[in-house]
Amino acid sequence: MPKAGVYSEVEDPEQVKINRPKQFTDAYELPNIPSIKLGNPAEVLEDALEEAKQSRLFYRAKHIPINELFTKEESKDLLREFNACCDDRDLINLINIRAIIQNVGIDQTEEEIK
Repeated sequence: MPKAGVYSEVEDPEQVKINRPKQFTDAYELPNIPSIKLGNPAEVLEDALEEAKQSRLFYRAKHIPINELFTKEESKDLLREFNACCDDRDLINLINIRAIIQNVGIDQTEEEIK
């Protein structure tokens, strides 16, 4: 006799058990999936980290205090170079920026400077 309520997998001792054919009894076989390996996983990881670092460069420059971006010595070097190249309005032009970058030992391309 059907009963109303929550479905349960608990067997009802009052119900006659009907033997039904079992479904999906085949052994599961994984399909043949070719294995792959990275040719140079260290290089792939280094490239991905560098790309992430570069994409966050402007965020870091804008939101992280300068004393966390540079050591005290680096800050002194940058300030010395800036003061040597700035005009009376504390501004520097693109040519002087290139000189500062080269003098403090930062490797930048022309495109990165622009």
